[in-house]
Amino acid sequence: MCDNIGVMTRWKRVFGKMYLIIVPLAVLLVAAVFFILQSPNPKTSITEFTGEVSGLPPSSIGTTSKSAILNIVDPATVQLITGKKIEGSFSSYQIETSPGRRMALLKVWDFDSKKMYIGSSRISNLSAGQTQKADIALKEAGTFNDISTPVSFRPAVFNTFTIFSKSFIAYAAEEKPVFAVIHKPGPHGPYSDQVADVQLTLVLSGNQVIVTDLQSLDAIDEERNLKDLAPDTYGDFKPLEPNFVVELDIKFDLTWPIITISLVNVENQEVIWKDTTDSRVETKAYGFSNVVKLAGDKLVESLNGKGPNPVKLPAFTPSVPKPVKSMAEWRVRLRKLLGLDKQSESKPQSLPSPTTAPKSSCNIPAFRKCADTFSLQGCIDACPYVPTTCPPGTPPNTDCKETDKACSNACSNKADAHIDSCLASNNCTKEEVIAGGGGAQR
Repeated sequence: MCDNIGVMTRWKRVFGKMYLIIVPLAVLLVAAVFFILQSPNPKTSITEFTGEVSGLPPSSIGTTSKSAILNIVDPATVQLITGKKIEGSFSSYQIETSPGRRMALLKVWDFDSKKMYIGSSRISNLSAGQTQKADIALKEAGTFNDISTPVSFRPAVFNTFTIFSKSFIAYAAEEKPVFAVIHKPGPHGPYSDQVADVQLTLVLSGNQVIVTDLQSLDAIDEERNLKDLAPDTYGDFKPLEPNFVVELDIKFDLTWPIITISLVNVENQEVIWKDTTDSRVETKAYGFSNVVKLAGDKLVESLNGKGPNPVKLPAFTPSVPKPVKSMAEWRVRLRKLLGLDKQSESKPQSLPSPTTAPKSSCNIPAFRKCADTFSLQGCIDACPYVPTTCPPGTPPNTDCKETDKACSNACSNKADAHIDSCLASNNCTKEEVIAGGGGAQR
């Protein structure tokens, strides 16, 4: 009898503990299901932009010599809502976004002519489930300085749930930090395609990013001032002010790109995080565009509190859209927020007199032609794969392999020897080539 009482007592204790665990879990599960059912269906909350693209001259080589990024922007706050990279056909576009005041911005970089083209759609106030047809007419927007050869972009993954999942986040959207991406002013650049690439990486990772480049601001200003658009189409101009600036410092050791990304606190212009991706020692990426993509991925990983150098953002005042009278006023305000006004006020370095400056005998065009005869990426692609230890979480019976490091190191040594030979044969020094804008992609 005592044994039975003891068993019943233990059973009650166990049941009581299980009850304390199961009941709260059940309540949370029911609450989550109710919340999801009450939330807008992501599929019905999606709107779509689609249209034809004109104004881009045909390429003598083909579409592989061009790259393009399509962004959807809120013309009232200059916030990037979403975007994607385009490759292949540039004659039309199609992209999904969230409802609200939206316009499409398309930027195309032509690596043959070194010309940049930009165009925008009309501003539309989109409703959930709406498909808006808005054509884009591209216009030449200047030239760009880029020493990389055209490479095939890895298509960006567009996950509609990522955009609309912010409705499940407990804190308000205005409490999220607002980022601005810029290229550190220097003798070369402006590397607008690399800046746009990092912007896109941040946006697709759920971060709030604003437009800062002059071409995009010009396009937004032009569309907002069109007389045939009703005022309620574009709303008041209340741009978001950035809390943090992502500054890209792009340098080259001959043709090896070195990308340093600094995170600057707008409030006090203090650098709170810095990371360098050096292609001379980095084995995960080869080629200019791929190294920039890796640097952007490392930034996002660090912002998520992961990786060897996680970001610890200081306390910041949430960015609240404030009315601005004109785009010209916003440009002045934006330069101050980005810290560019202080840099422009610094005294420029004195240049040597043209009459006394020694004339260089370095033939940079011939050096570039010589450097182009060896492809580091092609050499590495020809290396064999060797077995390697599979990372944790790999499914069983998976055959994991990697590029033979001895072979890739030999390719790097060949590239260095080749560059040294090209320097010597064209009476050039390393410093002269860097000062002349770098070389060709190896």
